[in-house]
Amino acid sequence: MNYDVIINNRSMSDRGFLAVQRPAEPSPEKKIVSNEVLSRDGAFYRDTGFYKDYEQEIEFNFMVPQQSEWAAKVRELRRIFESARTLMFSDDQQFIRRIKLAVVGNCSRLGNLIGKATVKLTLDPYHYFVPGQRWIREPELYRYNEHDKSRPIYRIIGNGEATLTVNGYSCTVIVPGQIYLDTERSVAHGPESENLNANTNADYERLLLKHGDNQVSVSGDFTLWVYPNWRQI
Repeated sequence: MNYDVIINNRSMSDRGFLAVQRPAEPSPEKKIVSNEVLSRDGAFYRDTGFYKDYEQEIEFNFMVPQQSEWAAKVRELRRIFESARTLMFSDDQQFIRRIKLAVVGNCSRLGNLIGKATVKLTLDPYHYFVPGQRWIREPELYRYNEHDKSRPIYRIIGNGEATLTVNGYSCTVIVPGQIYLDTERSVAHGPESENLNANTNADYERLLLKHGDNQVSVSGDFTLWVYPNWRQI
């Protein structure tokens, strides 16, 4: 059975690159800190709560109508992965993987018209739930998180001093029209990516969406949008 690989929301098979087989799914590896104590046997281990990136290899076959087009097809493959940001498999289209690095290996010529190439991807350890990859205004649609703890982006629209409250924790935000609080990068910025870190005293670790029900609100007449970034290991 052939599986389609979807890069940046575009089918690779539609572009003429067919996955040889469904690649193995690596298990996530936790970041563990170890500490050796000379006066004790063994070592102590501490779970940091974070995970390492992981690598996944995908092998593609392709065919060209004329021998003279083979090298051009190889260049096309390289261009695709130069700008690759998201990965999806056709049998798991509810989740995307985030690509951090893509390396196209040597491309083998199996015949005058047929080629094979292996692409090695370095991926974010989480799988991201597709319905959470959008802006949501209605609290009833974003407050319940059925997945792992997520790192959302908050967008506040208005002017003046606002109070953002998430699960009992409140922070102050000075809103100059609109502001984004990105809990994944721990930064505040404007619509043109201008730095607005000085506009808030937010502790971003306390703005995460926990598993289960979340209480999220903003004060006054301000409008709040949430990009949930729901995710699963």
